[in-house]
Amino acid sequence: METYENVYLRNIGLFTSEEQRKLKTAAVAVAGVGGVGSYQAVALARQGIGELRIMDPGIFDAPDMNRQYGAMKSTIGRNKAEVTAEILREINPFATVKTYTAAARTASEIDGFIEDCSLVVDAIDYAGFHHKQLLHSRSRSRGLYVLSSPIPGFGATLMVFDPNGMKMEEF
Repeated sequence: METYENVYLRNIGLFTSEEQRKLKTAAVAVAGVGGVGSYQAVALARQGIGELRIMDPGIFDAPDMNRQYGAMKSTIGRNKAEVTAEILREINPFATVKTYTAAARTASEIDGFIEDCSLVVDAIDYAGFHHKQLLHSRSRSRGLYVLSSPIPGFGATLMVFDPNGMKMEEF
């Protein structure tokens, strides 16, 4: 099997060797791995993140196949977090990938999901606004940056919420 250093050698230039070592030891929580979060999780795995925590209670349906990374004929009816974790382990065999197949509904559950993480990715559907709001609030209380990239129509956007800046609720 290849070494971590050899697999991620071509990241050097985009990152320094020291930054790549930091990525190897970093933990990132990704909440929601559908049409947006699945691609973000794959990008993080390809950058060599050492631990990925993937949360999504949803299952793949046929209409997901046109846009969601893990949605295929063979994955219809399967949990999105579990399928995405399998893909991530294939992409980055050096990473620890933890799955959360139930929605975090309490502050304590969110805290367990983001504990010891370096970054939080919010890809929760706006239909789950309460969960989105709780994720942002708990991340902010721990001093964590949150990346959020909702899809407005056929475009894309990226919002970075600084733990010391504007709250999601104020945006």
